[in-house]
Amino acid sequence: MKESKVVDAIIEEDKPFFFPRLVAYIIDTVIVFALMLGLAFILPANENHRKYMDEYETIQAQLIDGKMNKNEFTNRYKDVVYDLDYTNTLVSLSQIVLFILYFIVFQYYNKGQTIGKKIMGIKVVSTNGKDITLNQIAIHSLIANSIIINLLLVASVLFIGREYYYYASLGLQLINYFVIIVALLMIIFRKDGKGIHDVLANTKVVSIK
Repeated sequence: MKESKVVDAIIEEDKPFFFPRLVAYIIDTVIVFALMLGLAFILPANENHRKYMDEYETIQAQLIDGKMNKNEFTNRYKDVVYDLDYTNTLVSLSQIVLFILYFIVFQYYNKGQTIGKKIMGIKVVSTNGKDITLNQIAIHSLIANSIIINLLLVASVLFIGREYYYYASLGLQLINYFVIIVALLMIIFRKDGKGIHDVLANTKVVSIK
């Protein structure tokens, strides 16, 4: 019993408040978004993407103006969503690679810290307090940064096909939102501050200031 209390006390002492983790996440999001914008200038433009964006905006306007009923809108919307995401596959894959390089490779070689975490004085470590392994940071980031969901979305648009893609993408996005909400609630209310990604990867976020 005494040993359990000592472990809990150590966890509480190292556990960072929610705010530093939130700010670190925002900083990392801004950095990755800036890198993604840079990628957009490098990657070749898809000529059909603009056409499908125009079609997407047109059917939305027609629905709002009452020139299209909901059934017609839904049928055309599903096709446009598929066409948009299919033509955007190269960009999506490039973004996934970027996420893997930043949140997995960079964070692993930087001893559990992204730039945001370093600024806020927090890091990801193994539950036993040691440096994380590559497998741990991979599991942690695949879930925490929605990399696995984005991989499944790309696989869906490439292999499932037009007929079922809309429903597959909708289901994956709902799962992603659910995981995010559960992770946030766990981080806020659990004594050790672990999200679902920490539990599965056997990691925790600690303050090093």
